[in-house]
Amino acid sequence: LVDFDGGPPPQLVNRARIEADGLEWRTSRRFHNDWRLGLDGTWMRVRDPLGDVVLRHRPRVQAGADLTVPLHGGYELSLRLQHLGRRFDSSIPTGDRWLQATTTLDLALRGRWGPATVLLALDDVGDARLEEVIGLDAQGRRLRLSLQWRWM
Repeated sequence: LVDFDGGPPPQLVNRARIEADGLEWRTSRRFHNDWRLGLDGTWMRVRDPLGDVVLRHRPRVQAGADLTVPLHGGYELSLRLQHLGRRFDSSIPTGDRWLQATTTLDLALRGRWGPATVLLALDDVGDARLEEVIGLDAQGRRLRLSLQWRWM
């Protein structure tokens, strides 16, 4: 595992040995009205066996839920709720810091017309302003339009 050590001097460090325990799950269900619900998650504990270093960007918990609802006319509405647990980070100007946990909601509407599939999506509906790393915010709320065309 390659990790960052703030130093001095700041440098990338090859952690020759780490310990990782965890659990990953995924389940889904299709209901009689054709709604689909999926749940997934990860619980993990990644650490240095010597215990003197906190590893960067290793959230203990990540979890999500998907709901897909078919609509009239061949459309499909989907919602994705995603939780990312708090995680450790460090930088030279700020030093060590824990980044906050965040939960985001994404919406998408998908429709098909012959060989074309159109997707209209709104990512991060609540504009959670997730900090990906120290000093770098995620994109926030974003509207996307996508067109896919199958030739065959």
